[in-house]
Formats: sequence, structure tokens, C-alpha cells
Amino acid sequence: MIDLSDFGEPDLAYGMFTSNVDGRQPTQKIGMNGQIVPRRGFFAKGRYFLEIAANPEGDHTAALKEWTAAFEKLIPGSTDLPPALSWFPPELRQSLRLVPQSVLGIRALKRGYAAQYDYGKAFVVIEETPQSAGAVMEALRKRFGNTTPAAVADEALQVTDQYLGRLCVFRQGRYLGGYAISQDGMDPIALSKALAAKIPKAN
Repeated sequence: MIDLSDFGEPDLAYGMFTSNVDGRQPTQKIGMNGQIVPRRGFFAKGRYFLEIAANPEGDHTAALKEWTAAFEKLIPGSTDLPPALSWFPPELRQSLRLVPQSVLGIRALKRGYAAQYDYGKAFVVIEETPQSAGAVMEALRKRFGNTTPAAVADEALQVTDQYLGRLCVFRQGRYLGGYAISQDGMDPIALSKALAAKIPKAN
């Protein structure tokens, strides 16, 4: 079986890759990223996601490597990873993936990237415009209630939530980001400032 999907943009194609990848197995530099296991090979390149599945029993790794390499040459698009992946610090990070909806379990935070750390979570959500991102900030203020401002990026709020812990959410242009901290000894505002510093200010 060969299945090629056009997701319209690289972020979504890479999100499909991260939702399929087996974290126990190594990945390969095929397109933006790829993985080959005995009966399955897949990769994301540009806005495309390709999957090849071998139905017969057995180890088809060699054949899958040849097929994925051949298709990688034919499929157009960039092999660069989505820029947002480089914004999250690697120290103590357990995972990093695209969340297709309700980042942190909050409906107002639509599709975005979320990283799990030993001490909590970091996230970045990309809105269409700075104005729509501002509307999301206002919705969050209403959702949480007793928030206080924080000096991060264009605007920010901080609040303690019974489920998320100590939370800081900031807006920088059309980007929303922040940290939800579940352990003592880590400052969500300081971490959010460092994250905001890596996000482009022109967008």
C-alpha cells in the first residue's frame, strides 16, 4: 500500500509524522523526517506525508528504504523542519508534537505545538492574525477569571489552575505561547520570556 496525502502546509504534514512515529525506534532523514520499521515506512516532506506499508509477513526494511528514497526524490517541498520545533529548549524535554486541536486541553488554543518536560508543558499556537491572537487572549482571561498581567512579549497573563498548575500565556504578534508548570522551582514567566525571545516578532 502506498498512500500520499497533501495536508496543505508543512506544519500539518509534520504533525501527521509525529502522530505516527514510534518513539522507541530511530528516525531517518527522509524529507523533513521519516521512519522505517520492518513492515512500514513513512515520511513528511513539505506539505506532503507519504506512507508505504508492506502486507506480507517478514522484515521488508531494505525494500522500504529503496521505495521511500525513490519517492522522496519525486515529492516536491522543503526538507527543512518546521521552524517552531527549534523554539523549544531541548533540556529535560520528553516529547514535542503537533496538537491538532485544544492545546493543553483548552478549546480556545487551537492547533499548535506542545512540548512535555519533566516539570510541565510548553506550547506555541499560531493564529491567523495578531488580532485573532488577541481575541484568544481575551477569551483566556474570561475562562480563567482571576488572571494577573505578566511582562512578556506583547501581552501576557499568569494564573494558577487546579489542573495545569502555574500557567503563563503570552502573545507575540499572531503567536500564542507559554508554560504550564507542575513542579516547584521553575518560573513560568522566566521560561515564557525565553520562549518568546525565539519567536519571530514580524509575524
